[in-house]
Parts: sequence; C-alpha cells; structure tokens
Amino acid sequence: MAFKIPQKSSVSIKDPESLFRDLRDRTVEGLLAQQADMLRNYMDHVDNRDIALELPTGSGKTLVGLLIAEWRRRTKRERCVLLCPTKQLVHQVVEQAKGNGSSPNGVGRLS
Repeated sequence: MAFKIPQKSSVSIKDPESLFRDLRDRTVEGLLAQQADMLRNYMDHVDNRDIALELPTGSGKTLVGLLIAEWRRRTKRERCVLLCPTKQLVHQVVEQAKGNGSSPNGVGRLS
C-alpha cells in the first residue's frame, strides 16, 4: 500500500508540546517534566537529520515519539514510522496512539 501525501496544508502548530495541548480527547492531563524537557530539547535540534531520544524505562518515550511524529506529519507533511523491537511493543504503541486507555500514558486520537 502506497503512502498518500496530502496537498498543501494550512496547519500551523508551533511545536509538539503545543500539539499535545491542542488534543481535545487526550487521556493524559499533562506532560511529565522529563517529557516536556525532551520536546523542548528536540526543538533545538529539529533541523538535524538524525536524532536519538533517550529516557529511562517508564518515563514516557512513546508519548514523546508519537507527538514528534504527528507534529512532523502535520506541519512538514512527512511520513513517519515508529519502530519497535517486539510485536508486544507494537501493540502497546498502537493502543497508546489510539488513546484506548490500555496504556497509562495514552495520548488520545492523533490523526
């Protein structure tokens, strides 16, 4: 199945943190301090081609990754892929992105 690239978009979202605040049906009240710090740090390096994000286990890397991917998809019309080493993690990320509540850090509907 081919990716469909939409025509010009008038989306103007300042950064991934703003995107999070604008999500209406999110299941998380707010970002954790380390998540917000990571998103701000990312914006300092947004033009770099290769970026690695590192946070401890259970600190909300998935939410940060989903917000960055969705922000880039909406503002830069880029295709984004999240890679997971196991099928179990794939299912967790999908559930979190859908905001089904099975993950404690569910985002809400991103697309």
